[in-house]
Amino acid sequence: MTIYIIGMMGSGKSTIGKRLAENIEYPFIDLDSYIKKEGNKTIENIFQNYGEEYFRELETKSLKAIMNDGAVISCGGGIVLSKNNHTYLKQGKIIYLEATISELVKRISNSNHRPLLKQKNIRKELTNILEKREKIYLKLSNYTIDTTNKSPDQIIKQIQKFLNENN
Repeated sequence: MTIYIIGMMGSGKSTIGKRLAENIEYPFIDLDSYIKKEGNKTIENIFQNYGEEYFRELETKSLKAIMNDGAVISCGGGIVLSKNNHTYLKQGKIIYLEATISELVKRISNSNHRPLLKQKNIRKELTNILEKREKIYLKLSNYTIDTTNKSPDQIIKQIQKFLNENN
Protein backbone atom coordinates (compact mmCIF):
# COMPACT_ATOMS: atom_id res chain seq x y z
CA MET A 1 0.00 0.00 0.00
CA THR A 2 1.21 3.50 -0.83
CA ILE A 3 0.53 6.21 1.72
CA TYR A 4 0.33 9.78 0.45
CA ILE A 5 0.81 12.64 2.90
CA ILE A 6 -0.92 15.85 1.77
CA GLY A 7 -1.48 19.26 3.31
CA MET A 8 -0.32 22.84 3.38
CA MET A 9 3.32 23.90 3.45
CA GLY A 10 4.41 23.77 7.07
CA SER A 11 1.88 21.12 8.07
CA GLY A 12 4.67 18.59 8.68
CA LYS A 13 4.39 16.38 5.60
CA SER A 14 8.11 15.69 5.21
CA THR A 15 8.83 15.26 8.92
CA ILE A 16 5.81 13.05 9.58
CA GLY A 17 6.18 11.13 6.31
CA LYS A 18 9.79 10.25 7.01
CA ARG A 19 9.16 9.17 10.60
CA LEU A 20 6.02 7.24 9.67
CA ALA A 21 7.94 5.39 6.94
CA GLU A 22 10.65 4.45 9.44
CA ASN A 23 8.06 3.21 11.95
CA ILE A 24 6.21 1.02 9.47
CA GLU A 25 9.39 0.04 7.58
CA TYR A 26 8.34 1.51 4.24
CA PRO A 27 10.53 3.47 1.84
CA PHE A 28 10.07 7.24 2.10
CA ILE A 29 9.91 9.55 -0.91
CA ASP A 30 9.64 13.32 -0.67
CA LEU A 31 8.09 14.35 -3.99
CA ASP A 32 9.70 17.82 -4.00
CA SER A 33 13.13 16.28 -3.34
CA TYR A 34 12.52 13.81 -6.15
CA ILE A 35 11.66 16.67 -8.54
CA LYS A 36 14.79 18.58 -7.49
CA LYS A 37 16.99 15.53 -7.99
CA GLU A 38 15.47 14.56 -11.35
CA GLY A 39 15.62 18.07 -12.76
CA ASN A 40 18.85 19.06 -11.05
CA LYS A 41 17.15 22.34 -10.06
CA THR A 42 15.66 23.73 -6.85
CA ILE A 43 11.91 24.15 -6.62
CA GLU A 44 12.49 27.89 -6.28
CA ASN A 45 14.56 27.89 -9.48
CA ILE A 46 11.85 25.98 -11.35
CA PHE A 47 9.18 28.47 -10.22
CA GLN A 48 11.35 31.49 -11.07
CA ASN A 49 12.53 30.33 -14.48
CA TYR A 50 9.65 28.20 -15.74
CA GLY A 51 6.60 29.16 -13.66
CA GLU A 52 4.14 27.36 -11.46
CA GLU A 53 2.31 25.68 -14.34
CA TYR A 54 5.50 23.98 -15.50
CA PHE A 55 6.25 22.90 -11.93
CA ARG A 56 2.77 21.37 -11.62
CA GLU A 57 3.40 19.39 -14.83
CA LEU A 58 6.67 18.09 -13.37
CA GLU A 59 4.86 17.25 -10.16
CA THR A 60 2.29 15.11 -11.99
CA LYS A 61 4.95 13.40 -14.10
CA SER A 62 7.00 12.67 -10.97
CA LEU A 63 4.01 11.39 -9.01
CA LYS A 64 3.19 9.00 -11.83
CA ALA A 65 6.82 7.84 -11.97
CA ILE A 66 7.11 7.05 -8.27
CA MET A 67 3.74 5.53 -7.60
CA ASN A 68 5.05 2.60 -5.70
CA ASP A 69 3.32 -0.10 -3.78
CA GLY A 70 4.61 0.07 -0.25
CA ALA A 71 5.98 3.61 0.16
CA VAL A 72 5.18 6.72 2.15
CA ILE A 73 5.17 9.71 -0.21
CA SER A 74 5.21 13.27 1.07
CA CYS A 75 3.52 15.39 -1.57
CA GLY A 76 3.85 19.09 -2.23
CA GLY A 77 0.97 21.17 -0.92
CA GLY A 78 -0.36 21.89 -4.42
CA ILE A 79 -0.46 18.27 -5.59
CA VAL A 80 -4.26 18.35 -5.25
CA LEU A 81 -4.67 21.18 -7.77
CA SER A 82 -4.51 18.80 -10.75
CA LYS A 83 -7.45 16.44 -11.12
CA ASN A 84 -5.13 13.97 -12.88
CA ASN A 85 -3.25 13.62 -9.61
CA HIS A 86 -6.45 12.67 -7.78
CA THR A 87 -6.62 9.45 -9.78
CA TYR A 88 -3.05 8.52 -8.80
CA LEU A 89 -3.46 9.50 -5.16
CA LYS A 90 -6.69 7.54 -4.75
CA GLN A 91 -4.80 4.33 -5.51
CA GLY A 92 -3.30 4.54 -2.02
CA LYS A 93 -4.26 5.87 1.41
CA ILE A 94 -4.32 9.67 1.62
CA ILE A 95 -3.48 11.30 4.94
CA TYR A 96 -4.25 15.02 5.25
CA LEU A 97 -2.15 16.90 7.81
CA GLU A 98 -4.14 19.92 8.87
CA ALA A 99 -2.95 22.92 10.93
CA THR A 100 -4.25 26.35 11.82
CA ILE A 101 -2.99 29.34 9.85
CA SER A 102 -1.31 30.65 13.02
CA GLU A 103 0.54 27.36 13.43
CA LEU A 104 1.60 27.30 9.77
CA VAL A 105 2.89 30.89 10.00
CA LYS A 106 4.86 30.00 13.12
CA ARG A 107 6.41 26.94 11.45
CA ILE A 108 7.45 28.56 8.18
CA SER A 109 8.06 32.22 9.01
CA ASN A 110 11.84 31.73 8.95
CA SER A 111 11.81 29.69 5.74
CA ASN A 112 13.05 31.44 2.63
CA HIS A 113 12.63 28.61 0.12
CA ARG A 114 8.89 28.77 -0.44
CA PRO A 115 8.27 30.30 -3.88
CA LEU A 116 4.55 30.88 -3.38
CA LEU A 117 5.27 33.06 -0.34
CA LYS A 118 8.16 35.12 -1.70
CA GLN A 119 7.83 38.80 -0.75
CA LYS A 120 4.23 38.43 0.38
CA ASN A 121 2.31 38.70 3.62
CA ILE A 122 2.70 35.10 4.79
CA ARG A 123 -0.51 34.92 6.86
CA LYS A 124 -2.63 36.43 4.09
CA GLU A 125 -1.08 34.27 1.38
CA LEU A 126 -1.45 31.05 3.42
CA THR A 127 -5.09 31.93 4.07
CA ASN A 128 -5.68 32.46 0.32
CA ILE A 129 -3.93 29.21 -0.59
CA LEU A 130 -5.82 27.22 2.06
CA GLU A 131 -9.16 28.63 0.86
CA LYS A 132 -8.42 27.19 -2.61
CA ARG A 133 -7.20 23.81 -1.38
CA GLU A 134 -8.93 22.86 1.87
CA LYS A 135 -12.11 21.40 0.34
CA ILE A 136 -9.99 19.32 -2.03
CA TYR A 137 -7.75 18.08 0.81
CA LEU A 138 -10.81 17.08 2.84
CA LYS A 139 -12.57 15.44 -0.10
CA LEU A 140 -9.55 13.39 -1.18
CA SER A 141 -8.23 12.29 2.19
CA ASN A 142 -8.98 8.97 3.82
CA TYR A 143 -7.87 10.39 7.15
CA THR A 144 -7.41 13.95 8.45
CA ILE A 145 -5.38 14.84 11.50
CA ASP A 146 -4.94 18.28 13.01
CA THR A 147 -1.22 18.67 13.70
CA THR A 148 -1.57 21.92 15.66
CA ASN A 149 0.09 21.63 19.08
CA LYS A 150 0.83 17.92 18.58
CA SER A 151 4.23 16.28 18.64
CA PRO A 152 5.35 14.15 15.71
CA ASP A 153 5.05 11.07 17.96
CA GLN A 154 1.40 11.87 18.75
CA ILE A 155 0.60 12.43 15.08
CA ILE A 156 2.33 9.25 13.94
CA LYS A 157 0.62 7.20 16.63
CA GLN A 158 -2.79 8.41 15.42
CA ILE A 159 -1.95 7.74 11.77
CA GLN A 160 -0.68 4.23 12.56
CA LYS A 161 -3.87 3.51 14.49
CA PHE A 162 -5.91 4.59 11.48
CA LEU A 163 -3.76 2.49 9.12
CA ASN A 164 -4.02 -0.58 11.34
CA GLU A 165 -7.80 -0.26 11.52
CA ASN A 166 -8.20 0.38 7.77
CA ASN A 167 -5.87 -2.07 6.12
